[in-house]
Amino acid sequence: MFHAIPNGTHKSPASRYLYKLTGLKAGVPDCFLPVARATFHGLYIEFKSAKGRVSTEQEQWHESLRNQGYIVEVCRTWEDAVQITERYLNG
Repeated sequence: MFHAIPNGTHKSPASRYLYKLTGLKAGVPDCFLPVARATFHGLYIEFKSAKGRVSTEQEQWHESLRNQGYIVEVCRTWEDAVQITERYLNG
């Protein structure tokens, strides 16, 4: 059930406009696992490069999602994402 959210892709102005019309929001994390574990409703993962930084919009989304009972993690490598996902699924 793990899936990507197409926020970080480079789009033409026309594509950005269409995505916005269909509900795409700036700052939403890159991936989502809609599987509840313990007291959490699901896991969101934001991918960043080694030097990448979380934007203001992303920080706001992360805080809002955490307040609603989701785990939100920022991962710098795919290995980090695998480890966090496994830890989440194993409780």
